[in-house]
Amino acid sequence: MSTEEEIDEGVFHRSESDGRVELGEIDELEDTTQRSAKKNGKKKTSLSGPDIRSIAVDDATESAEKAKLNRFLSKKRILNELQAEIFGISLPPVSNETEYVSSTDENPYIMEGDIVYTEEQLDRLIEDVRGQLFAKYHPEGPKQLSLTPNLAMRWTLPIPYYFDSEVNRTTILAGIRLWEQETCIRFTRKDRKPPGKNAIYFINGTGCYSSVGMIPSWGENYSEGQPVSLWTRGCNYLGTVVHEIAHALGAIHEQSRSDRDSYVIIMENNIKNGQLHNFLKESFLDYGVGYDYGSVMHYSKNAFAIVPNKPTILPKDPMMENVIGQKVGLSFLDVKKMNLAYCSSVCRNTLPCQNYGYVNPNNCNVCKCPPPYGGKLCDRLQLSGCGDLTLTATSSSKTITASGTEPCYFLITAPRGKKIQFKMLKFLSSEMCEFCYIEIKMNRDFIKYGPRFCRFTQTTILSETNEAMIVFQGYYSTNSFSMEYRIA
Repeated sequence: MSTEEEIDEGVFHRSESDGRVELGEIDELEDTTQRSAKKNGKKKTSLSGPDIRSIAVDDATESAEKAKLNRFLSKKRILNELQAEIFGISLPPVSNETEYVSSTDENPYIMEGDIVYTEEQLDRLIEDVRGQLFAKYHPEGPKQLSLTPNLAMRWTLPIPYYFDSEVNRTTILAGIRLWEQETCIRFTRKDRKPPGKNAIYFINGTGCYSSVGMIPSWGENYSEGQPVSLWTRGCNYLGTVVHEIAHALGAIHEQSRSDRDSYVIIMENNIKNGQLHNFLKESFLDYGVGYDYGSVMHYSKNAFAIVPNKPTILPKDPMMENVIGQKVGLSFLDVKKMNLAYCSSVCRNTLPCQNYGYVNPNNCNVCKCPPPYGGKLCDRLQLSGCGDLTLTATSSSKTITASGTEPCYFLITAPRGKKIQFKMLKFLSSEMCEFCYIEIKMNRDFIKYGPRFCRFTQTTILSETNEAMIVFQGYYSTNSFSMEYRIA
């Protein structure tokens, strides 16, 4: 049943246009009803007094919203054209601005698949991309600023939030709890938007999307809070929830970082027509964390692809192809970046944290440790049911084995100056790479993801240093692997 038919029958269900109405965009319900009456040949009602004034207000609102949409689509076109020139490709001719709205876009204001930018943010993006184009042709010229501070505003803690009646509260609450568990960020639940203040409003819109950062105008000018849409038909996953909350907290997509060209290659010839704006580079605050292939904020390798089984994003390290695009949950660096953004003043003390840990803003007396490390200072490996976690490589081949659903970590050390050679002997996988894999962290920086393997391969792998870590994650109890290792 269409929106017009629903309203015409006197029943209003949440539909595609409903999500847009909640965002204050086009397709006013009153206008829809008028079109429906005309379409079905119904007699026009004679109106007078307040009704005429109401229609005049509705017409003015619709006109303003259409002008807003046209400005947005014009800026989208500018971004596509700038990005095409940066990539060095030609765009096919377009007859009007609406061709910059994908046929799959439920909401024409959405960019990068799930971000709703304000007009001010779009203007800054355009200037940022123009600066990138200038740098392409003038590499000897002045360098651009490495960040745009106002692109994403931070919230004052605790962050108020409330629910639309139709969302899946269980999954959303789990995502909120995860962010609170991993950071100092706190949320406070409300029944409605606090007067004159902003709040996160979780809605059952058409798709998964959010604004980037706290948008002051939502607190000042709107009766509802800043929407984060988590459609019950497709966004009801923990990884999706924490991803959209991260946008609301101020995070951009990982492959949108201005330094991304050092880590990934954009295959522009496989990007759908009119979708180059989804692959912009943006100024950002990095906090010294570095590029994270395993971030929950990273696109998958075939995002917006013309040919779905061919990539639009290729890691420069081809062995990281199975890492990008995970939507299982937060990476250690996702959490660290948000802690540095919101929690850097919580703990006044320092601790000699080891193995890339840092002072835990939820307990300043201990370090926050990357798995599998634990202890007050991240100085010991946590015990598990996977057997001996600390192994030594020699010139003779040895074998690691593990099975089941519990994550297993094996730290392997060779004499200083030597490297470690690995060869897979067996891997009974589930073909679901996000949930069942073997990962080889090939250098001492264990907080970063290493190459992941989703199925058996006969490739021989060499570590970069004298230390490496093997991670096994099964999905079913029948998943298992065995791997041979020795000094190279």
